[in-house]
Amino acid sequence: MAGRVWQTAFFVAVALIIQYYYLQGSVKAIARVFKPYQFNCGAYEISAEFPSSAELHLTPDIGEDMLLNIYFTDNKLKYRGYIQLWLLDDVEQFLENSKAKSSYDFISFSRIKVELHNYTGYQEEWTADFDGTFISAKEYWLEIKKPGEAVRISFFSDTAEFPEQLNKIMNQVINSLRLAPKE
Repeated sequence: MAGRVWQTAFFVAVALIIQYYYLQGSVKAIARVFKPYQFNCGAYEISAEFPSSAELHLTPDIGEDMLLNIYFTDNKLKYRGYIQLWLLDDVEQFLENSKAKSSYDFISFSRIKVELHNYTGYQEEWTADFDGTFISAKEYWLEIKKPGEAVRISFFSDTAEFPEQLNKIMNQVINSLRLAPKE
């Protein structure tokens, strides 16, 4: 009798594992195929790899302080975001002022100092409520030159918490990000 219980438990466990991988497999398969993108901006070439299901658009939404604005979206993996190049004298002060002036109803917000690819900057993670609709985000603001230029990489999801699955995608994009001076 005990052997039969163990045998049943074993088969149930195997079935659950197979079901988990079957249900998660399509997302993992899409996220494993990354495609390189490259954009020219002033003195820099910016390149990064995104899941093949993502769409990237160089937009004209630039201004006095924003030199480049790339909007990306991925309907299959349910995220969107930006890569932007900014002229900023003081990134930390800019972020403080932006948060203070924001009309967002932040439910949670954190900012930590980070170092990525020999760049220093900040990671912000937040969730906001827009009249009952949630948005969560992770953003990196990395200083290219001190003082002066910074790159912003933002990922947004229409969820109350930033999805764990997006962390892996975001890390791949950030790890593939290259800012090279034009020759």
